[in-house]
Amino acid sequence: MTIDRAGGSRSAQVGSMRQAAVRWRPDVNTVVVQSFVLAVLVVLLVPTPARAVDDCGLIKRLMNTLGASMARNRMLIAASQASGDNPQQAEEASALLARQTKDFRELREDYVRNQCGDDWD
Repeated sequence: MTIDRAGGSRSAQVGSMRQAAVRWRPDVNTVVVQSFVLAVLVVLLVPTPARAVDDCGLIKRLMNTLGASMARNRMLIAASQASGDNPQQAEEASALLARQTKDFRELREDYVRNQCGDDWD
C-alpha cells in the first residue's frame, strides 16, 4: 500500500472502489444463462407455422369424421322415411344431424379462419 502526501491511503481507496465495481458487475455466465432462457421462452411462446399445420390437420380430421357420421344419420333418416319403420330412431338421428350440422359449420369457419384454405382436400 502506498501513502500519498496528504497522509491518506490512496491505493487502499482505489482498491476498495475496484472491488465494489467488481461486486456489482453481473457475472458473464449469469448473463449468458439469462439470455439463453429468454431465447427459449420466446421460441416457445411465438406461434409457428408448424402448429398451424397441425391445427389444420386436426380440423380436417374432425370435419371428415363428422361428415361421415352425418352421412350415416342421413341414411338412417332416409331409410326410415322410405320404409316407415323406426320413427323414434329417425327423430333421434334428425336431432343429432342438426347438432352435427352446426358443429360442422363451426369447424369449417375455424378451417378458413386458420387460413387452411377455403375447402379441404
